[in-house]
Amino acid sequence: MKSANRNRVALITGASKGIGFALAEGLHLDGYHVIGVARTEPLQPYSFTFVQADVTSSSDVDRIAIYFHENQLPLNVLIQNAGIGYGGAVEELPSDAFFNTLNVNVLAIDSLNRLLLPLLKTSKGYLIHIGSVAGDLAIPFQTYYSASKAALERYSESLRNELKPFEVKVVTVKPGDTKSAFGSNRQKTIQENSPYRARIERSLKRMEADEASGMPTKSVYRVVKRLLKQKHPPVSVTVGLSYRILQGLNRVLPKRFVQWLLYQLYAK
Repeated sequence: MKSANRNRVALITGASKGIGFALAEGLHLDGYHVIGVARTEPLQPYSFTFVQADVTSSSDVDRIAIYFHENQLPLNVLIQNAGIGYGGAVEELPSDAFFNTLNVNVLAIDSLNRLLLPLLKTSKGYLIHIGSVAGDLAIPFQTYYSASKAALERYSESLRNELKPFEVKVVTVKPGDTKSAFGSNRQKTIQENSPYRARIERSLKRMEADEASGMPTKSVYRVVKRLLKQKHPPVSVTVGLSYRILQGLNRVLPKRFVQWLLYQLYAK
């Protein structure tokens, strides 16, 4: 299989750590020419091609597209993985927190897609957006993150139908809790005299414990690897059996009960 992928090019954003790094290293070992993009270079040794760029910078995004043009590279796989999250009560988060979250998790993805879609149409390639189970289950004190991932999934579904005649495969991959640096990088706001303080602290403590005991990042890579072998991949795929069961329950149980359960877990 490695030799079959030798001339295939994959671009992965947010590739310096966590899920993005696992995807970049895994696909490189599978024989892809992997170009990993991130604001900072990986701290651990890596074997893929690294391009330092900020996906929220229009000049950096243009530079990524120019890189493909100047090197006359095809693009077979684009994995949009870069993302950020804020932890805290909406009332108390910084005034620019929602924009910043949407900017990285949705708007920057669209900006890069618009420039690179012609290459994917030529290759009849794969466009994979890394979403989250939190886009289906609105997590208290992660409101902006949940909202951004829900928006990304609807964007992805619409784009899938736009690109269907060109045979570009668009999929949202939705991990649950994963052992990565995302939790430690979450930007937290907990005000000293906040009426939310105790609840936020309990909620974030639970989230971080779930993430610490979560799936390895290679679980996401294995799912993506399977998707790239499918001529007709699903619209979305959730990583982890327990999260697939949870999403199934979310679809059949009364919404009010699901909200009560999320309150008990993350907001009480």
